[in-house]
Amino acid sequence: DYAFSALKDDGLNNNPSTYEVITWGNTLYGGNSSSVLNNISKGVVEMYNTERAFAALKDDGTGNGTYKVITWGDSDYGGNSAGIDLTSGVVEIRSTERAFAALKDNSSVIVWGDRKYGGDIPDDKNSSLTSGVIQIYSSNDSFVALKDDDSLVKWGGTITDGYIPPKTTSEFRKTKRGLSILTKSTEENNNTYSVISIGSGNFNGSSLEVDLSAGVVEV
Repeated sequence: DYAFSALKDDGLNNNPSTYEVITWGNTLYGGNSSSVLNNISKGVVEMYNTERAFAALKDDGTGNGTYKVITWGDSDYGGNSAGIDLTSGVVEIRSTERAFAALKDNSSVIVWGDRKYGGDIPDDKNSSLTSGVIQIYSSNDSFVALKDDDSLVKWGGTITDGYIPPKTTSEFRKTKRGLSILTKSTEENNNTYSVISIGSGNFNGSSLEVDLSAGVVEV
């Protein structure tokens, strides 16, 4: 709420379109991007942010459809990615309130920012996130990686890992303070779901005391 960024046409006529980034507002919240101005004056594809930092996605020049990442803002909120391998091979980025996570083209995950908000991968999760990841999702304080065996690996925040049942389809719905995973059996002829709820329990992100195991129509 204290800093803003805007994407402007950079005049390069690229396909897909690329942009110049303009920022303003409180310097502590990423409103001053002068330190990375040369990197965000053209070629930016998409922007992401935490509460006090920004991350810009740019083509990495490899011709593989992958990206590099430029960051600025409060280092405690992900504004400093120095020493992290983000110069090429990034497929997508997700963010919590204080951390970023990047999925790379080798199906591994890299994170930076506040440890309590997912900016550090715990030792017992490291091996699970070095390969096999096909998608990453985020809530306000947690990240979730969906792997190619349908397992879910979570870090940050206060929730536990999970597993998407076999022979189901899944949809991910992000809310302001959480994330709901809707699963539906592919063998049953109905339109109801089961729900796995992810996020901060203080903001109704926990579904442990609510029966959402079947029969859900909409979230």
